[in-house]
Amino acid sequence: MTAINFAALLLILALKQKRTAFEVIVFITMLLSIGHLTIEYKLHKMGVNGGDVGFIRAAWYLGFSSTYLIHIVVCTLYCNAKNLVRDKSSTIILISFFIAAILQVLRYIDRLILETNVLGPLYTNGIPAINSICTIVIVMYVASKYLTNGEVGLYLRKFKLTSPLIRGATRWIK
Repeated sequence: MTAINFAALLLILALKQKRTAFEVIVFITMLLSIGHLTIEYKLHKMGVNGGDVGFIRAAWYLGFSSTYLIHIVVCTLYCNAKNLVRDKSSTIILISFFIAAILQVLRYIDRLILETNVLGPLYTNGIPAINSICTIVIVMYVASKYLTNGEVGLYLRKFKLTSPLIRGATRWIK
């Protein structure tokens, strides 16, 4: 699924003349997803082959945390260099990744330094919740920008097919 989203985003970026902060951040997020899949695959392979469990856990938590933070820095520096203004959606995505980075570091401290599992439920539910929030924000952004404007939006309005959710998303994004 990541490959399909990545290809679609590349196509959108190639066809548009002017880039937005949101598109850049989502593009870099797609690259981050591919990097995370690679890290996950390599660490899983190490675990199956009898690698050091402590090292694998440390690499997992600190590796993901550092990639989240690098993602935030790269997105911020690029948007600032190109004078791209971040909207609410872009800001929420970056804040979500910052919270995920903090959660990864806290889990590292909890599991490897303190050797407890107190934050296990928070970590287990927190990371999927953050990913879900980012997905919802992206879907709302696309719905508000592409389903209410342009030819698709005109068609939907003509036949009164716009839903209250899409209209609400449009007001929220603006």
